[in-house]
Amino acid sequence: MNPNYIGVSVIEFDGNAEFKVLHKEVFDLTALTKPSGKDSSDVKSKYFTNKLRHETLAIAHKVNKLVDYWKCSKLAIEDLSIKPKDQKKGKNFNRLCNNKWERSLFVNKLKMLAGIHKYELVEVNPAYSSIIGNFAYGNENTPDMVAASIEIARRAYKKFEKGWFYPRF
Repeated sequence: MNPNYIGVSVIEFDGNAEFKVLHKEVFDLTALTKPSGKDSSDVKSKYFTNKLRHETLAIAHKVNKLVDYWKCSKLAIEDLSIKPKDQKKGKNFNRLCNNKWERSLFVNKLKMLAGIHKYELVEVNPAYSSIIGNFAYGNENTPDMVAASIEIARRAYKKFEKGWFYPRF
C-alpha cells in the first residue's frame, strides 16, 4: 500500500512451502491524489476527496471479491502505523502521506469484511518488503507494488515461524 497505488497478489502454497502466483493486480489512485490547485474547501477539492474515499472502499470490496473467488483462507496486509509529521521530503510528499492516504479507511474496511466473510486478516511487518519483493519477484510483468505484495503474502504464510521472515537468496 502507498498513497498512489495498491498492489494485490493471490498466491498458493504447496506442501513444501513453495508458491505460485495465481493473480496480480495494481489499483492506481494517482488521478485522485494529484493536487487540484484549489483550496481544500473548494467544490473541486471536496469532489476529489470524496471520490478518493469512495474508490478506496471500492478497492477493499474488490479485494474481498478476490478472496472469495480464489477461496483464500488468509488476507495479508502491511502492519503500518505512520503518524502524520513532516517527512522532510517536500510539501507534496507530506500532503500525500499525511492528508490524502486513506490507509486507515482501507484497513478498517478490510478488517470488517474479513470478520463478515470469515477469513483471517494477517498484519505483517513491512520492513524491506519492496526491496526484497523487487529483488526476488520483480520483473516487467510484476511492478513494485505487486512484488511487495507477494513478499507480504509470503511472510504471512508462516508469520510466527522462526527463520521465515527473510527469504533465502
